Amino acid sequence: MGAPGRFEGQVVVITGGASGIGKATALRFAQEGAVVRVLDVQREAGSATVDEIARANGVAAFDLTDITDESSVDTAIARIVAEHGRVDVLFNNAGGSTLRDAPVHELELAEFWRCISVDLAGTVIMSKRVLPEMIAARRGAIVNACSTAAIIGIGGISAYTAAKGGIAALTRAMAVDYAPYGIRVNAVAPGWTRTERVVNIAAVRGDEDERGGRVPLGLFGDPGNIADGVLFLASAAAERITGLTLPVDGGLTAT
Repeated sequence: MGAPGRFEGQVVVITGGASGIGKATALRFAQEGAVVRVLDVQREAGSATVDEIARANGVAAFDLTDITDESSVDTAIARIVAEHGRVDVLFNNAGGSTLRDAPVHELELAEFWRCISVDLAGTVIMSKRVLPEMIAARRGAIVNACSTAAIIGIGGISAYTAAKGGIAALTRAMAVDYAPYGIRVNAVAPGWTRTERVVNIAAVRGDEDERGGRVPLGLFGDPGNIADGVLFLASAAAERITGLTLPVDGGLTAT
């Protein structure tokens, strides 16, 4: 994939790497020389991401993993460490809102617990398994997928907001706990990003015009924009940055 990059030889684990922001980030890390491990519950799409990286002469492998299941996570990380000896970067990306999300008085608790389980608990489970490897190495970078919904009020997505708000707070706590071990923990907060899932939700809710008027640089960003933010936070260029939630939102949170 070209000349050596910022992550040459580093082992990067990405959850939800089969599609959307996770896939874009996996491709970008591979372009920068990383050994990428794509974790997802979507076997076919995850394998397709790995195949795309391989066709561009990158190095990647797919691990079928349910991040809400501790035994599934244990199996995947044990395999990765056995094959590569370490984990240098963890991107806790898996998660997302659905059309079942709603204001609190209309919210079904099943959807609330689904969102908390995948987004927030999944971040905890993955980090809990990877952190001992980073502590032993006394280095590492974790980037958590947050959201502008954790920074400003966005109506109609109470479950997602609660989960992402928890991730923002968790990121700060982890940054303090693991700084003595040389581990940095940050989060990236995407605004509306042109993934298939987000575009479909926007189309069904029919609120693109309303939200678009609030975004100085235009409503939709590209998954590659978010990947740029993740790679920056994981790179040596951010060696003095920890505990930050970085909005990549076209200026939404500035308005």
